[in-house]
Amino acid sequence: MPVVVIVPLFLASLFLAYTDVLSRPSNNTDAIMLVVIRLVYVLIWVFLGIDLYRYLLPV
Repeated sequence: MPVVVIVPLFLASLFLAYTDVLSRPSNNTDAIMLVVIRLVYVLIWVFLGIDLYRYLLPV
């Protein structure tokens, strides 16, 4: 499991989500929905990357 790849992606997604919330203080519900969508998108790509990693490098 490539933890080296997952941790920076997760931290980057949290940073992007945090800055996005800070950039729109007026409309909180839209900001929260955008954060949730972005986190789900990143998680999907992380799981796809794990599957590719296991497929290309079988343990």
